[in-house]
Amino acid sequence: MAKKVSKEISLKNLIDIKPITDNQKVVFDTWKKGANQFLFGAAGTGKTFVSLYLALQDVLDLKNPADKVILVRSLIPTREIGFLPGDEEDKAALYQVPYQNMVRFMFEMPNEQSFNNLYDKLKGQGSLFFLSTSFLRGLTFANSIIIV
Repeated sequence: MAKKVSKEISLKNLIDIKPITDNQKVVFDTWKKGANQFLFGAAGTGKTFVSLYLALQDVLDLKNPADKVILVRSLIPTREIGFLPGDEEDKAALYQVPYQNMVRFMFEMPNEQSFNNLYDKLKGQGSLFFLSTSFLRGLTFANSIIIV
């Protein structure tokens, strides 16, 4: 495996986030032990936020072998929103908004413009990928943390 190199958005930019519920503490503790996670619960309990935070923490750590977080989500709406024009990236943009919002609360940035570009910079530097369940067949991921 090639040695990881420091990137523009790095571990030094990540805020130290602590669990705020007993269940989140369990997730943090089992993550540190290297256990695979399967989280379930009510909406708004922090499942995706905590998972993404812990995954980015590992990916941005130069000593950790994982070099990317892959977010996988269905692009099938739960409510009818009509036809979405554009290519795959255009259609997927709407479904990435929650993750764009989450990373804003995980990092320290020097100004508002940096926060606005944060998610795209994480994707651009190869630390974060977003994929639709529609296009997963046949793909292999190495050194990756996958959040579905």
